[in-house]
Order: sequence, then C-alpha cells, then structure tokens
Amino acid sequence: LVGILSLVPSAKAQIATFAAFAAFRAYLYGVIATFIAEKFGLATLGRITGTVFTIASVINLLQYPAEYMTENLFHGSVLPITATMLVFASIPVAVVTAFTCQRKKVLAKASVQGGVQMGEVADFRQFDVDYDDRFPQL
Repeated sequence: LVGILSLVPSAKAQIATFAAFAAFRAYLYGVIATFIAEKFGLATLGRITGTVFTIASVINLLQYPAEYMTENLFHGSVLPITATMLVFASIPVAVVTAFTCQRKKVLAKASVQGGVQMGEVADFRQFDVDYDDRFPQL
C-alpha cells in the first residue's frame, strides 16, 4: 500500500502515504517476530531475526545510489526508483505465499491419509522428507 501510494503525484496522496507508513512501522517488528517464531520455531528465532535485519541493513545501503540516480539520472523524479523497489519488495511476498501454499498442501495430504485430525496441530517434519536437510536442529 505504501509503495503504491508513493507513486501517486499528489500532496494528499503523499500525506496518506506518510500515515500508512507510520502505521505500518508500528506493527512491523511484532509481525516479523511472530512470523519467524511461527514458521521457524523459537530455537532459531534470534538467528533468523538477526539475519533478516542484517540483510535489510545491507539493502538499506542502496539508499545512497538510489538518491544519486534520482537526482542525476531521473532529474528529481522518484517514480523509477520507487517502482523498482516495489517490484523487488513483491518477491519475498511471492516466496512466502508459495511456501505457505506448499505447507497447506502437505497438511491436506496428511489429513487425507488420516495422519492429522481436524483441529489437531500437524508436525510437518513427519511428512516432509527434506525437512531435516533444510532446517537442521542445532
């Protein structure tokens, strides 16, 4: 929403963008911690969170070249940089969506096989032969 609103060349839209960004930031860190704990477990929460924040910090260093390109190559127009960032930001959303859909298929398969009853929490490790390779227990 913030990325799309920032593309609108209107002062009122920019005020709405600022408000949406402020609201987004208020919930961001709680959602990140909850998501990581739910998807990867509490044992790896610190490592995964640290990795996510480190990657975000490195990506944030691209802010300086982006500012240079905005001023010198695009003559002050933020549209090309904002559109590029919007495209790149949609990639993790697509990856997480695909991961979640794959997990739902595994759960549905387990339910059909009688391994998991309705309302019961499934342990995906028993149905996923590659789980231990991708998420080793440390």
